[in-house]
Amino acid sequence: MGEDGVARPARASARGDEGAKGGAPGGVTQRAPRPSILLLGLIGLGSVQALAIAGTLIWLALGADETADRLVREAEQATRLMVADPETGAGPGADIPPGPDRPVVAAAETPPVPAEAPMPSAPPATDPSAPPAADPPPGPAPEGETPAGPPAEPETAPAPSGPVEPVLPEPSGPVEPAPSAPVRPADPPIQLAAAPFAGLTEPGPDGPLPVRGADGLAPWQAYARPYPAADPRPRVALVVAGLAQSAALTRRTIERMPGTVTLAFDPYSPTAAGWLEIARDDGHETLLEAPMEPADTAFTDPGPWALLTGLDPSDNRARLYRVLARGAGYVGLLPRNAERFLTSPAARVPLLEELADRGLVMVSPTDIADESLAQAASVAGAPLAVIDQWVDAVPTAASIDLRLARLEEAALLTGVAVGVINPYPLSLARVERWAAALPERGVALVPLSATIGR
Repeated sequence: MGEDGVARPARASARGDEGAKGGAPGGVTQRAPRPSILLLGLIGLGSVQALAIAGTLIWLALGADETADRLVREAEQATRLMVADPETGAGPGADIPPGPDRPVVAAAETPPVPAEAPMPSAPPATDPSAPPAADPPPGPAPEGETPAGPPAEPETAPAPSGPVEPVLPEPSGPVEPAPSAPVRPADPPIQLAAAPFAGLTEPGPDGPLPVRGADGLAPWQAYARPYPAADPRPRVALVVAGLAQSAALTRRTIERMPGTVTLAFDPYSPTAAGWLEIARDDGHETLLEAPMEPADTAFTDPGPWALLTGLDPSDNRARLYRVLARGAGYVGLLPRNAERFLTSPAARVPLLEELADRGLVMVSPTDIADESLAQAASVAGAPLAVIDQWVDAVPTAASIDLRLARLEEAALLTGVAVGVINPYPLSLARVERWAAALPERGVALVPLSATIGR
């Protein structure tokens, strides 16, 4: 009996042989409390299992005192399980499913707390240059561990007896097929002789300059790629401009373009002379680009060596000599952004006379190819090649193919056509495909020099 007058069960001893003398086994000396009091206490726990125990207590309430005391102990054990479940970590009020896998914890014992597994330590840093560590010798596995054996091989389907075709992923969109090797028409491989040739240069303020030989041989004739003059087929000459600005694009152009394609190099590039030599070694005829005054200098900067309409002829000549000294072995000049300079008679006549004296070809852009320029070149004696199409002015596959077809039609109508492209990967790919089928249509792809005088 407590001080408040309420009868309470005496807590059972952890050892049954230490109970009160003359008492029942387990040391219980008082009667179990009334079932109604236990029922109210268990309902307060808010657990399904507690309600089940309470129902059992009601059914056994009239039983022996020993049975009632055992049920009280079971209720206390269930309460401990609900406070902290050692497996699930469930708190008070959580549903703990009954079953044989739920451990029964002794009333006087504290539920064991599982020890935390030690954190794996990071593997020690190893020297990449050190030899790999040898595998430990085989031996008995430590107690409680399963000896390690060879890893189980995954179950796989038996390999088919016949050849298996590889499954390739489906392309997500239209893909431009890239040839695995350079696609070159059936033009004979030619290695042009190293330039400059003896007797075709003279000293200049910035380096050797091309000049006619003592016998009148012009450099454009000496450095031209040979082509049979008796070939009766219509001729198309194609020039790739803007080379030496990108090493990757320049090398790709030299290696993949047919040998009859002419290559033009930027004089501002410090590697222009080397690329001119490499191109000739691969059989390509070459040009050197010449910066000139554009139509609008506010949007286009031609650079410090550009020929300008506002300069004296002597100043433009000095700039021209600097450009001509950037390499050797080229057959002529390809003007870049020269709309204003070439449309000025006072500026272009001294240039044409200088090229005629030195035996170099002048290439005229499409939008400047008027009768007055042709007449001025004829009077000066400068060989002139006129561009018919800037093939990749619109850099799309459809536009490039259309302009190549028009270039071919022009050759069929007049016997000669000249086109220019940039070294864009798409432009080169379309030209490769077009040039490979050109001989089947009766048209010849020729170096630029093969169009002079026709």
